[in-house]
Amino acid sequence: MEYDFGVMMSTVEEGKVLALEIGIKNNGKPIYRVSVFNGKTWSGACYHSFKSAHTTYKLLERVM
Repeated sequence: MEYDFGVMMSTVEEGKVLALEIGIKNNGKPIYRVSVFNGKTWSGACYHSFKSAHTTYKLLERVM
């Protein structure tokens, strides 16, 4: 499904972008996405839990 996401947090470093985004599902519950842009393509994963999404975001931020 396609959701309309808004950026909550982002990090930009040497042409790479990391973003933690929030969207609203059709039933009104939030959905979170962590996305990474490596200079050519976007990739990411969706989470139902903010804690899981934020933990992934912090881990990827350290890797960058």
